[in-house]
Amino acid sequence: MIEDRGNEKNLAIGSVIYLKDTLKKVMIISKKMVREFEGEPVYIDYTGCLYPEGLITNDILVFNQEDISSIIFRGYEDEDEIELAKRMAKWENKASVKKLSKEEFRLKITEESQKKAGKKYEL
Repeated sequence: MIEDRGNEKNLAIGSVIYLKDTLKKVMIISKKMVREFEGEPVYIDYTGCLYPEGLITNDILVFNQEDISSIIFRGYEDEDEIELAKRMAKWENKASVKKLSKEEFRLKITEESQKKAGKKYEL
C-alpha cells in the first residue's frame, strides 16, 4: 500500500470528480496541459470527459483544481504517479507559465479556432 500521495492537488488520470457547475461526473484524462496562444505558453490543471460516456465527441472539458466540488473516485496511483505528482507540484511552484481559469482557457481555444476558420475561408 502506498501512503505518500505527494501533492493532493494532482489527482491521478482516471479520477472521477464532480465539478462545481455540473451534475454529471467527469473523468480526468490529462493533467497540466500546456498550450501556446499568440506565442505565450499557458496551462490548465486538468482535461476531462463525461463519465461514464467517455470521449464521444471532440469536446474536452478543461478545468482547474478549484473547479472541483468533490472527488468520487481516485485514479490508479503507484510509485510512478506519486513521483509525477511531486514533479508537477515543483514545476507549478516555479514555472513561468501562466495558469488560466477554465473560462479564459475556453475563450483562447475559441478565438484560436475562429482565426483558423477565418484563414481557411479567406478569398
